[in-house]
Amino acid sequence: MKKVLISLAGTAAAIVVLGLLSQGKLNSPKYDGEIIIDKTKFKLELADTEEERRVGLSNREELDKDMGVLFVFETENIQPGFWMKDMKFAIDILWINDNEIVQIDNNVQPSEPGTADNELILYMPNQPIDYVLELNAGFANEYNIKVGDTVDLSSLQ
Repeated sequence: MKKVLISLAGTAAAIVVLGLLSQGKLNSPKYDGEIIIDKTKFKLELADTEEERRVGLSNREELDKDMGVLFVFETENIQPGFWMKDMKFAIDILWINDNEIVQIDNNVQPSEPGTADNELILYMPNQPIDYVLELNAGFANEYNIKVGDTVDLSSLQ
């Protein structure tokens, strides 16, 4: 009887651990470098493949407070569209061109679950950009990040 209970407890523990891993609860965030905006430094996760850019922060429960996701494109001076498909939390979207913040969309809210793709709001820069940075909503205001601030990505090169 003890062996059966121990076996069941071990199986239950394995199921819980696998469940937490699949939800990203035990995985540490991917860390690819740092970014400095004006004098504010924080960690970056890169979305530099087509798949990573397509998925972005979709289906994630959260983004660490001191973390941002930088979208890196194959070409510069583009005007990509971003949507909040399958997002679970609000974000700030910072549009970067020539190492400068050129636009900030603050507190972009997730879409309602089940919203059809053709009904999702498309967020776009008002001018060509080189990078997009997604941060937790309120981060730009909290750290007084504004249009015109310089962006240092030298740690990534």
